[in-house]
Formats: sequence, structure tokens, C-alpha cells
Amino acid sequence: MGDMVGAIDDTNHPDTGDDPVAAQLADELGAAVGALARVAGGPAATEWPAALAGEAPRLAHRLCGGDAHRAAETAAHVMGALWPMGAPETVGAPRWWSTPLGLACAHALGPQHFGAVTHKVAAEILGVTLGTVKQLAHRGTIAKRPDGLSLAAVLARLQERTSS
Repeated sequence: MGDMVGAIDDTNHPDTGDDPVAAQLADELGAAVGALARVAGGPAATEWPAALAGEAPRLAHRLCGGDAHRAAETAAHVMGALWPMGAPETVGAPRWWSTPLGLACAHALGPQHFGAVTHKVAAEILGVTLGTVKQLAHRGTIAKRPDGLSLAAVLARLQERTSS
């Protein structure tokens, strides 16, 4: 998979300017690397976050572009950098999936990447009540699994709601 930032092709990509995915990438990756840069000290404290902010439009293009393999690879790298201790739903941030970057990563990774979540976590991701999730599962709108509800189905439902 290689180095995420170093392997970016900076040719033939649109200017993403006000793209919410690029903006969120700059903010979140900048914050993540900023903590490490402060440990390193010196110029790293400002240079590393600024470098990632400069790369954010290209990363967003890779993540949302037409090349499914590159998008999935970029999503995996971004997720690993932002969530080194586990997926958002397992570390107390299930609503992250409803952000522009979360939706882009879910789409890029595809359903084969995801396991199961509890009804409670599904409700948190969707921003609805537990009762609503139970009704959706009972009606078959969200697929059940032996260990809970399909996270891929929950994320697909979230994408349907945000795109309509």
C-alpha cells in the first residue's frame, strides 16, 4: 500500500477548494499529526499539520475519485491514521460515520469491509432512537447478523438518508 502522502499523484485532479471531505481531512489529519508533531518539537509542530492540509485536496480526490482500488486504499490509510485504536463505532465515535469524510470512507471501503454493530450503536450512527432501529431491523430494512446488525446496511441507510 505504501506511504499515503508520498504516493499521491498530483496530476489530473480537480481543485477541491471548498470540498467538505478535503476540509475534514485537513482538520482531522492535522489534529492527529499535530499531537505527534508537538512531541517531536521544533518546526515539526507547524510543518506536519500544514503539509497534511496541503495534501487534503489530493487525498479527497483519491478517496472520492473513480478509481475504486485507489479510493479503498486511501480510505484504509485515512482510517488507520484517524482511528488507530479501533473503528469509530468501537471507540465511542459512531456519529463520525455521518460526516462527509465518514460517508466517503464507507463508500470507498465497500460493504465487505464491515462487520456487525449493536442496535444501540446503529441508533447512534443513524442519529435515531433505539426503537426506530429495532423497527428497521424487524422490517428487514437493516440486515440482521448473528452478532448484531450489519454495519454495511446501517451505513447504506445513512448514505440513502444523506443523499436524498
